[in-house]
Parts: sequence; C-alpha cells; structure tokens
Amino acid sequence: DARLHILDEAPKTLRPIVSMMDNFERSHRLGLLWEASVAGRRLLVCASSMEKLMESPEGRQFVKSILCYAATEDFAPETELTLEQLEALI
Repeated sequence: DARLHILDEAPKTLRPIVSMMDNFERSHRLGLLWEASVAGRRLLVCASSMEKLMESPEGRQFVKSILCYAATEDFAPETELTLEQLEALI
C-alpha cells in the first residue's frame, strides 16, 4: 500500500530519501520517505502506514531502518519548512 506525498511545491532542497517515479505524463516529485526541519524541530515523514508496514518482514525491516536512522547524528534535515508548507505537503 504505497501512499506518496507530492512534493512539487516543496523547496527544491527537499530531496526525498525514498522517492518513486511518477507517470511520465504528470511527472510529479513523489516522496515516500523524506525529512525537513519545522519550527526548529527535526521531522522524518513516512507516507506509508507504519501499521501496514509491520505486517511483512521487509516492512518491519524498513521501519527498523527508519527508526535507527532517526536516532543517529546523520538525521540532520537541511530543508526548513514552515507549518503552512508542511500542511500543504501532507
């Protein structure tokens, strides 16, 4: 169940960690997993349902990888979004 965020209106510096290819006629910027700073806080966004991901071994590994990444110093989003930009994206 792949839910995606359309990131067309996001700043160009926001580059999804996991992206998908769109239909060549639309060519949206699609993000499954992406990060940003909002109001001085780090935000890691996964567009898929974590509960649904936990139903399969590969989904559980993906969730584990996301959580491990979020606990590292490498999780340092470079793109700052306003609350309004965040609301528009999700």
